[in-house]
Amino acid sequence: MSAVTLSLPVETIVQLTGYCLGIGGSIAVGNMLGKRDKEGASKLFSATFIVTLVVGIIFSICALPAAEPVARLLVSGDGVLTGYTRDYIRVSMLGAPVIGIGLMMVNYLGVENHPELASAYLIAANVINLVLDYIFLRYTPLGITGASLSTVLVSCLQWEFLCFISALISETST
Repeated sequence: MSAVTLSLPVETIVQLTGYCLGIGGSIAVGNMLGKRDKEGASKLFSATFIVTLVVGIIFSICALPAAEPVARLLVSGDGVLTGYTRDYIRVSMLGAPVIGIGLMMVNYLGVENHPELASAYLIAANVINLVLDYIFLRYTPLGITGASLSTVLVSCLQWEFLCFISALISETST
């Protein structure tokens, strides 16, 4: 689990994209909706989504060549821990688009007047992630790569959940 802790700076940068664009974008969209500018709000949401996706794709492209040097920077020495950290970073960065979009979109649930869904989403995601971590670490040969993979898989599930919730909110608001 040391590799997970050592990978946190990279994980935080990946998450920051989604959180920062989501928080800033949702506040601006909320102001636009308050002014009854649905078209402007829709355009800003789309722009925020695209920027988050593009930044995530850039992280994914950088994942393979950058994981090794970043792991060496974060871990002193060239032991087994460097390899574990590299593997965790690589999978995490490959999943950056879905992680970033999921974290961005959760901020928009508050704008849609559903903060309880945002809370339930985050709690459920973390519980599912813990369960998948245990399954991947205990019952598969994937090791630390499996732990990182569980985070990406949960982000994919979160994305589907958010799309479903967005569709429900759109239906009820029309």
